[in-house]
Amino acid sequence: MGGGVGACKGTILTCQNNCRGFLCGPAVSVVLAYTEGLHGKWMFSEIRAVFSRRYLLQNTAMEVFMANRTSVLFNFPDQATVKKVVYSLPRVGVGTSYGLPQARRISLATPRQLFKSSNMTQRWQRREISNFEYLMFLNTISDTGCFAEALALTSPSDVITRSARFRFSNVNVPHPMSEQRHTCWIGRTYNDLNQYPVFPWVLTNYDSEELDLTLPGNFRDLSKPVGALNPKRAAFYAERYETWEDDQTPPCHYNSHYSTVASTLYWLIRIEPFTTFFLSANNKFDHPDRTFSAIARSWRNCQRDTSDVKELTPEFYYLPEMFVNSNGYHLGMRDDRTMVYDVDLPAWAKKPEDFVRINRMALESEFVSCQLHQWIDLIFGYKQRGPEAVRALNVFHYLTYEGSVNLDSITDPLLREVSL
Repeated sequence: MGGGVGACKGTILTCQNNCRGFLCGPAVSVVLAYTEGLHGKWMFSEIRAVFSRRYLLQNTAMEVFMANRTSVLFNFPDQATVKKVVYSLPRVGVGTSYGLPQARRISLATPRQLFKSSNMTQRWQRREISNFEYLMFLNTISDTGCFAEALALTSPSDVITRSARFRFSNVNVPHPMSEQRHTCWIGRTYNDLNQYPVFPWVLTNYDSEELDLTLPGNFRDLSKPVGALNPKRAAFYAERYETWEDDQTPPCHYNSHYSTVASTLYWLIRIEPFTTFFLSANNKFDHPDRTFSAIARSWRNCQRDTSDVKELTPEFYYLPEMFVNSNGYHLGMRDDRTMVYDVDLPAWAKKPEDFVRINRMALESEFVSCQLHQWIDLIFGYKQRGPEAVRALNVFHYLTYEGSVNLDSITDPLLREVSL
């Protein structure tokens, strides 16, 4: 980077929007296979925001956002190096979008500190920003397990609501979860498949010729996780938790998760760089019956398959290209003798642009606006852990939670690799 950051070794993990470049000076970068060689420079004058990030369960990463709307994720040997680099970069904080000071300490702040200091929730309450923008904000600053504390302290579920019947009240209501303390960094990012942004399913009707967004029956119950939407499947998960017999691991409702590398690649398999990522890991495309081929089919699987509880990615609300096999990949033939090519859309969407437009309208609808806070409680808030998570059928495998693994205490190289 023009300006110099001292002799700090680091790794470029990924570049959003396929940007190319290298970290100038003594710092070391790793060439990405996908970009076939990085070249160029990122100038200090182009930096607009700097976020601390976690990578492979460790607080050793940093994401830099540029003026041209690209971002780069760097990983460093340790947390001390991250702090050293942040204090060598321009004093931009996390940008100007969240009502926070442009200070280096803000780049190193915890999710709790960012959430409490930001004006985004108030702006959302006043409808100055959309549901999509607010969810992207929460994804950007969130960190599983840690962010629950911030939401519990400042925004209990009966306060966070966007309904016309309620307005934000500056009430500080303690919650049992607020007694927990975590040392954790931010957040979800497009540059890390392990922590990719997560968005909710909001519709349930993918079969009708027309979709009426004024009918509540066409919307998903956002107070429940995907696994609990089907009563029969909810009963299965509740029984699994209650009859847990493995003394070596804590009980959970789900052995899978709502957001994983596999689920992100499943949704985005038709577009780069996700196609390359999938093929690099698997050497070939998945079995056609397991490939994302129809929105209605994927929704049904999320209601019936006891190993499928995945939510969506942000692209479902703005990127029609993800549903089109524009590169002509041979994705195979399903057992029912149908070829997998473009994604089959709901009958009410004649083309991908229709689906994205209507799906986004649903996300911004009054019904979702009145209920979205409940989904936020499940994914980012106080229903992530503890008794509230148990009551909400929202407990996942313990290794998916922040702080469940202390890599510094693992000296066996093989065990450490398995943990990552």
